[in-house]
Amino acid sequence: MREHHDPADSGWVGAGPDDDLDARLAAEEAAEVFDRRRPHVRTLLGPIEPAALGVGLVVRGLVSEGATGAGGGAVLPALEDFFAVGGRALVVAATERHDHASLARIAGRAPIHLVAAAGVPAFFGSEGAAADAPPREEGGGVEDAGLLLLDINRRAEGVGAGWEAAFAVGAAAHRRSGLPILLHGGGEGAVSAVAGLAAEGVEPGRIVVLGPAGGWREGELEAVLATGACGVVGVDAAAAVGRGRDGWADRIASLAWDGFGERLLLGVDGSAIAPTVGGAPLLTAVVERFPLRLMEAGVAALAVRRLLVENLARALTVSGAAGEGESDGRG
Repeated sequence: MREHHDPADSGWVGAGPDDDLDARLAAEEAAEVFDRRRPHVRTLLGPIEPAALGVGLVVRGLVSEGATGAGGGAVLPALEDFFAVGGRALVVAATERHDHASLARIAGRAPIHLVAAAGVPAFFGSEGAAADAPPREEGGGVEDAGLLLLDINRRAEGVGAGWEAAFAVGAAAHRRSGLPILLHGGGEGAVSAVAGLAAEGVEPGRIVVLGPAGGWREGELEAVLATGACGVVGVDAAAAVGRGRDGWADRIASLAWDGFGERLLLGVDGSAIAPTVGGAPLLTAVVERFPLRLMEAGVAALAVRRLLVENLARALTVSGAAGEGESDGRG
């Protein structure tokens, strides 16, 4: 005898007479759509609430030759170790060519959030770029980027001819997208670049400065922070375990005492995924051991949390007005 099916019955196990699977799935899908009119952080897999970012660091690069496949090569194990000690997000600030698609594939399999930068044309050799030209990244696009990258290291002799136009391009891209700006490079060029962008209407607090490879020179970071911009402290393996000569834990304590604590971000200075002290990736050492060094230097636990969590989330947040009228179901 053929069993009679009520047309309202969805047919799934445990369904009641009033259950409708299609309606339920549609409601769940609608609930997952992220309204970009709310403040958010743009990750490679879509927007998230700023509070969902968690403990995060800034890295110069992540994808390298031999690690760009779908499996991420050596990257995924390092990210899993990072997650195991509490890491939840990485900002990838590479200035060399890298592929957003490869990073997105890694992001889809990694247990953490990945935020990547998109380059502004005027800072990638397009001297005559129009102010309304869309930002781009080598191999990627601004639609999946969480920051706009302006690499002042690629501008010969620091501030010079053509910079005013480049600042106008960067400021226009910032206004259009609402994304914060990542400046790569230190010295007087960084301070002048912050001033140039500010003259174009960019609030210094929306600018993050990643110093030169090898670390900040004496007084450079302090000068950048004095402009109102955020600065990234790159921690190397020795500093993470208290063997470094640069005294970064003590310097951070001093900067926090001077009122700059809310504009400091933590990153790594060196290969993020290569084995370091004790065979662990530098990412892991910084999250697991450097906070203890900071507290030994006199930085309060709540201030350490600001360095690792709150400052990064605030620096990356896109205001709701910037994404008005947009929504994304990926978040």
